Amino acid sequence: IPDKMWIKIKYFQWFKKMPNLKNPKTFNEKLNWLKLNDRRDEYTVMVDKYESKKHVSERVGNKYIIPVVGGPWTNFNEIDFDALPDQFVLKCSHDSGSAVVCKNKNNFALDCSKQKLKQHMNMNMYVMKREWHYKNVPAMIIAETYIELYQDASKRYTITTCRVHCFEGQPEFVEIDIEKADSECYSNIYDTQWTLQSFKVDLKNNAPDEIAKPSQFEEMIGLAKKLCFESGYSRIDFLLSQDRVFFSEITLPPNAGRMVIEPKEWDLKLGQ
Repeated sequence: IPDKMWIKIKYFQWFKKMPNLKNPKTFNEKLNWLKLNDRRDEYTVMVDKYESKKHVSERVGNKYIIPVVGGPWTNFNEIDFDALPDQFVLKCSHDSGSAVVCKNKNNFALDCSKQKLKQHMNMNMYVMKREWHYKNVPAMIIAETYIELYQDASKRYTITTCRVHCFEGQPEFVEIDIEKADSECYSNIYDTQWTLQSFKVDLKNNAPDEIAKPSQFEEMIGLAKKLCFESGYSRIDFLLSQDRVFFSEITLPPNAGRMVIEPKEWDLKLGQ
């Protein structure tokens, strides 16, 4: 099926309406227009979890890069676990959601990790979601340094991911994923002044308690400004430790251009 037809079908299945790809207005319509019409070769490097480290290091410096401690490997069986530190993270270079965290090699779920990574190594995000920029990213596994994630002073919550949504060269909104001590997960969206916003994405609820702004928030916003596209949309993702910021990845169309935005009028506001 041609890309344009495939995107229309999936959009209709998700939103129960057809996208306007001739004159896109909403955020999701514009993301899908970009998937079809903005296909620069450098995007393949930017979304590659391994190659993007060099690209980002040249822009903002090596101190923000999570070190690679092993790989790249083209097969799980190539991994020499004896050579890895006691704590590490395994992930694929060519997709999303493949990360496997090891906090203690003595308790590492080897078989489950092998099964998960083997499944992800056979995935192609272009085939699955028509995200063109992933089409030619080589499938590899890398091992990264384990990052102890940011926790508030009372240890009541952990910030697991920070996603900075950038428009026309400017960071505008920051999507903060939060895990509470009871393992419940939430997501808050703030502007660059740490003001909680009135919209939510992808069916994720706000945290029930007020979240304190991390001390490195402004540093993260500054990094996003240096890394984001000068025109159009891009999302720059980060991890926070207690006192540092680490680049995670560059995302072009979040959720493949099928982001559930509530209230619905915010789909148009973000598109504008």
